[in-house]
Amino acid sequence: MNMLTKKQVILTVMVFTAALLLYCSAFAGTVQLPETGQRTSYRAGDDGELERGVAWPNPRFAVNGDCVTDNLTGLMWSRNANLAGYMYWNAALNYANNLTLCGYSDWRLPNRKELRSLIDYSNYGPALPTGHPFTNVQSNYYWSSTSYASDTSSAWIVSMWNGFVYNFIKDYYYVYVWPVRSGQVGGSFGNLDISPDSHDYGNVNVGASSPAMTFTASNTGTGNLEIYTITITGTDSSDFNIQNDYCTGAVLAPSGNCTIEAVFSPSSGGLKSANMSIPSNDPDMPVLDVPLLGTGIFDVAGCIDLDGSPLNNKKVILKQTGEVNQTTTTDSGGCYVFTDAVSGKAFTVQINGPVLSSPVPVINGCAELQGSAMTGRKVLLKQDNELNKSTKTDIEGCYNFSNAVPDKKFKLLIKGPVVP
Repeated sequence: MNMLTKKQVILTVMVFTAALLLYCSAFAGTVQLPETGQRTSYRAGDDGELERGVAWPNPRFAVNGDCVTDNLTGLMWSRNANLAGYMYWNAALNYANNLTLCGYSDWRLPNRKELRSLIDYSNYGPALPTGHPFTNVQSNYYWSSTSYASDTSSAWIVSMWNGFVYNFIKDYYYVYVWPVRSGQVGGSFGNLDISPDSHDYGNVNVGASSPAMTFTASNTGTGNLEIYTITITGTDSSDFNIQNDYCTGAVLAPSGNCTIEAVFSPSSGGLKSANMSIPSNDPDMPVLDVPLLGTGIFDVAGCIDLDGSPLNNKKVILKQTGEVNQTTTTDSGGCYVFTDAVSGKAFTVQINGPVLSSPVPVINGCAELQGSAMTGRKVLLKQDNELNKSTKTDIEGCYNFSNAVPDKKFKLLIKGPVVP
């Protein structure tokens, strides 16, 4: 190499080096690379000795139900690292892009750097940080969304066995899928608070609706809170309904609030439970579940009179097999009501009457279940040392006895159906 050539090479190197230093200087501090996780040194000056890079936060990960936020990168990952099994690259992209999880629908396939950000180079099988919260991690390859530049029919993959990075043909290899979305870490973000944080509607007649309960959602964070579509979920979701929703689609500034009104409308008897699920961009609670309770009940009711005069202030007993008897008294109109008959069991209403005068009055009465006439039900008239007398309720649920014995007390037994 002649002297001129050497000078040209040296000058070129100097210019390139200067440009590189200027470039790096211009962008100093814009990218802070994290540590690799290696702690063991195998010779002086290696990664294990120097441990260069941004230290990992403690805790590294935050679990949010079925999702995990990486506090180092701010990325949110599915907690289950094998939601979909393995597939071709295009299918992996489609799966991730169409996933809805933890109230979010903006999932995607991670790029190569995002996938590698999970790797702890001090571990293998899997090569993830010690104590990580993920489940079903496959010690195998995972697709990235990054294509291989020198052959775009291939895409980059990352091995969760040892952190190895390589490329596979997109439509030839089946590789695992691990969806990711852009989460939040540090900075300002919304925080969802709900009041009340649960509600028991108490006893509500089957077929009726409770008064609406108003829930107030508030943003107690320092950034905007986006509230997504609110739904009723859980075992008895069909028995609870959102009546007025002023929160779905709302973006609440810090200290802002909105309201949701929900009602309980039981279609059958018994204790009912569900959740009002409120998804949002709250990084700590992507979906906030508000427990809802209520009990569907059936009114067992009726009235009784003697020759048209109401039989008031008389003891009435509701009997159901295996249940404690319920007791009430007739009101001034000769009527009674039981609001908490147990679903799934038949019942008997016993009315304890007075001593009958002479001439004997006609005993008249009607009975209903949940506002409907109890038609065709057996009614017994009992008096001491007398044969029981029997009749059935008519189409209006009514009955009468005109052949009772005077100067004796009486009891009426009305045989009801199985409570729905």
